Amino acid sequence: DVTVLPLQERLLLGIVVHDVHESGTLRTHIGDMLTSIQSNANRFGRPREHAELHETFRREATSYLSALAYFCGMRNTHSPPGHQAAIGAKLAHVMRDFVKDVRVGQVNVSNEDIATYGLDVSGYSEVVPQSGTLKWAAANVRVAERLFSEGLNALRKCSSLRYKIIVAVLIAKYQTY
Repeated sequence: DVTVLPLQERLLLGIVVHDVHESGTLRTHIGDMLTSIQSNANRFGRPREHAELHETFRREATSYLSALAYFCGMRNTHSPPGHQAAIGAKLAHVMRDFVKDVRVGQVNVSNEDIATYGLDVSGYSEVVPQSGTLKWAAANVRVAERLFSEGLNALRKCSSLRYKIIVAVLIAKYQTY
């Protein structure tokens, strides 16, 4: 009996049931999210080329926001408002977790950045701030800030207040990293 479920869960159940019987869009968004997660798992321990790594970041950020937009009642969101900021958030997350990730063998840095900045991604346990690491971080902070700004500007044009609030809060969270 679905009437015993809290209102929020009944709304979610209604979206899922409708999607299964009608459009399958939610299934596509969730599939895109799972593909992004699997892609991250598959590249564990090995750096990728810059374009490939950033395409992975773009696909991951876009898939999450597309699912979020769908839950907010927006349709046809293959390029959801604010997706640029979500990519900036991914970069902020990568920078925040750089040392921890490298220690466990997760490499979220491109081959080009490793070479350009002389980054050590060998899994070192003692972190010594190297000038290359600091330059890499500074360059990525500038990119993330630009993406946050672009995303917030795009978000202003969105008609869904619920979506705008959720994405703006998420952006604010990552801007504090």
